[in-house]
Amino acid sequence: MRCGRAVAAGSHIRAALIKCLTRFVCGCVLLPALSSATGLDFDYREMFSLYPSPSEAREALSRGESAGVLRPMAGNPRGRSFTANGNQAVRLPILFKSAGLNRAAWDIPVRADLRNFRGIRFQLRARNLDGVSYFNFYFKSGDGWYVAEFSPVADGRWREIEILKSETSIEGEPAGWGDISKFRFSAWRGDDLDTTVEIAGLGVLPADRRVVVVRNSSSFADLPGGERSAVLRHPRRAANFLTESGVPPVFIEERDLDRDFLASTRVVILPYAPNMPGTAARILTEFTRREGKLVGFHTLPDNLGEATGLRQVDLVRRDQVSGGFAAIAPDSESLPGAPDKVLQNSWNIAAYEALPSRRPPRELAQWLNRQHESTGHPALLETDTAVWMSHVLLNPEIDQGGRLLLAMTARAFPDLWRR
Repeated sequence: MRCGRAVAAGSHIRAALIKCLTRFVCGCVLLPALSSATGLDFDYREMFSLYPSPSEAREALSRGESAGVLRPMAGNPRGRSFTANGNQAVRLPILFKSAGLNRAAWDIPVRADLRNFRGIRFQLRARNLDGVSYFNFYFKSGDGWYVAEFSPVADGRWREIEILKSETSIEGEPAGWGDISKFRFSAWRGDDLDTTVEIAGLGVLPADRRVVVVRNSSSFADLPGGERSAVLRHPRRAANFLTESGVPPVFIEERDLDRDFLASTRVVILPYAPNMPGTAARILTEFTRREGKLVGFHTLPDNLGEATGLRQVDLVRRDQVSGGFAAIAPDSESLPGAPDKVLQNSWNIAAYEALPSRRPPRELAQWLNRQHESTGHPALLETDTAVWMSHVLLNPEIDQGGRLLLAMTARAFPDLWRR
């Protein structure tokens, strides 16, 4: 979660909203409506205004507005509409004491394709949250949920809340960001106290469609704990690095991939992809045949060999190398924009070779040991279709790990430097 002002969505966002939002639960068409907020102070285009009842939403729709309903879950009371400087908002009672609730929650039925966006945002105002432990925002998809946690400031002012797709965890078996059927807003009990929050202005966060970060979340529920953590952590870090560098990427799951979706994409980033499903691998292979490029890290599934021009042949442990793997040293001429050195203690690295039908890869960086001497092992390789690092990106610093990722992405998509 992030708080703060965000840039206004442009005409391409308006067009995408019209395309991606289908029908509301009551059967009425959702159309994007431009907010006239002044007191709420938000400068983005709403998906729809929020109302506490279907009848109020229908009235808004009859006036040509867009509308969504906050439906209380069992045991929770309905909210109440009010206006703040002419803008529609809803006051939600959180009755941990009066009703003995452990969670206060409201559902917002939708039918939306959120693949093109970084996430959603809304305005929230709170004056006392002593009784609340934390908040969750849920995205219902298929037989599961994408879930984000956030903690707003309780200072009596309207604050913008950003719910980033990259910050979500996964529950159950969601079907991807292209098939969102419900939002859920939840407050969890901390102390035996009642309070209220106010919410308004539900909108989307724009992204650069040319750069896509893919989270390899297939069979997430069946993975061991450490593997689930890696599946979440590495794509999140990549998306955050690029956003902080001024290139906010689209963030999706591998099940969201299709040929049409990638039509305007130039580079797909795979921060951690140990088990790419066959359908997704075929789509990525076709993507590279249309001059798209991949940027990837560490484990290389066999079914991505054709897409990358590489195959993984070994795994080299740090105890097999004098001084281990302590830093990455990019070639400044081959990888412009990269830092001189990226510190990270990697416990093992992958070794690759070119497919028999492909040219040998070009080395863009090498591994250094703890004495800052070359280990003789390549850290980054480049083929005609991919830039691949032999371990995951561990360095958390924007001026090291972030700059390296940006340079790798720009190597695959040189026009990126124009940003």
